[in-house]
Amino acid sequence: MHSMTKTTFRIKTDATTNREYVCKNSDELTKNHQHDTAFVTGFMPATLTDSCPVESFRQYISHLNPDCDRLWVYPMDTFSTDSPVWYAKKPIGVNSMSQFLPRLSKSCGLSQVYTNHSIRATSATVLHQSSFTPAEIMAVTGHRSVSALTTYQRTSDAQKLQMGDALAIEASSSSLTRTQTVRQVQGAPTVMAGSDYETLDCFFDEIHEPRDESVPQMRKIVFQNCTINSINITVRK
Repeated sequence: MHSMTKTTFRIKTDATTNREYVCKNSDELTKNHQHDTAFVTGFMPATLTDSCPVESFRQYISHLNPDCDRLWVYPMDTFSTDSPVWYAKKPIGVNSMSQFLPRLSKSCGLSQVYTNHSIRATSATVLHQSSFTPAEIMAVTGHRSVSALTTYQRTSDAQKLQMGDALAIEASSSSLTRTQTVRQVQGAPTVMAGSDYETLDCFFDEIHEPRDESVPQMRKIVFQNCTINSINITVRK
């Protein structure tokens, strides 16, 4: 990042929507992709907000020192917002750039120390949670394999709660289905799994009530303090 220049990014306009966005001019080959010629970049589209990425980028570029071609530089010690130049000719070095987020995390008292790489991981996670395909995400992040990408596809607490709700609903639905199956049996072979005493009790009550004296009656079986995993019952006419 410390070697990026003013021309690393540019503003383009989408021909279909006429919407502006910021993207890289060319692919930047990292240490992991030195032999990869694929163009990898993400788009930062314009938004109708005060933090519009396109407008922020335009303003930043316009106030850089004309005598320095680097993109990331230190601000001037003193300047007026009315001045055309806000930044000095001093580029930010590789060490300062690499320690930016860790220092920021500590100085702000955050719950954990973030690194520059956290931005990439968060981006991949957000795109995954937004239902973009691995191939689409790789075109933005630059990962060369799906297996490498999956390390960033973290599961949020909100998603875990949703999964818990899904399991609870399924368990409730399965229990209701078993109860309904037991109550609806009318002389057909039946398999009950995971039944409890009350369900089994109702089963015999509903099969033999009202009583028909012409039909031999089965003695009600009572199971207490146990779990019934499977019962096969055949009612013959």
